[in-house]
Amino acid sequence: MTDHQRHRDAQRSARLATGFHQRAADIVSLGQQAVTSFPLRDFALVGGLCIVFMAGFYLIPTRLPFVLQDLGVGSAAVAGAIMAVTTLISLPFSLAFGWLRARFSAMGLFAFSFAMLAVGLGLIGAANSALAVIPGVAVIASGLGLMMPNAMTFLMARVAPDWRGRASGLLTTAFFIGQFASPLLSAPLVSGLGRQQAFLAEAVVVLAIAAPVLLSQRRRQLA
Repeated sequence: MTDHQRHRDAQRSARLATGFHQRAADIVSLGQQAVTSFPLRDFALVGGLCIVFMAGFYLIPTRLPFVLQDLGVGSAAVAGAIMAVTTLISLPFSLAFGWLRARFSAMGLFAFSFAMLAVGLGLIGAANSALAVIPGVAVIASGLGLMMPNAMTFLMARVAPDWRGRASGLLTTAFFIGQFASPLLSAPLVSGLGRQQAFLAEAVVVLAIAAPVLLSQRRRQLA
């Protein structure tokens, strides 16, 4: 083999090695982009669920005091105590989230939270006394206690470390959007149907929005 042939073979090998390394670098770069990109689809899912849930839940602080007044509760302290059941009941469910999440899927816990919200709103809407309101508030609180940690862990598990600060901020914003929207959305129901009937209507609306979303996600997981 002549020196010219050796030189030509060396140049060819160098070009092949350069091309290989370039392709490897491109693959690594694409992988890093996939890992570090923000999961917009997952955020749209969980953020939308949070908005709907909080829009329904916030009927308690914004509309329940007036319902209790209609039911004969004239004491602000009694009304406050009934509403405080929300915090009292949601606490143990939040503490039990880790144990429950190890046994049920995230979508299953979302379904539970929305079912409890709808049932609780229905119980409040059908209540004929202040005491009958308490079970509805307690049922809603059980769903709230799981909704917040479930939403946060669901999203954080799908977000790269560099994006987690932004993701938690966006998810918190979704909760606040639901709270802000709640009285605006419930106002036409209250004026058109009445206070308690608005709770019943809101229960139907919550299920009508959340059920198809959760069922479609369940089918996707099983596919």
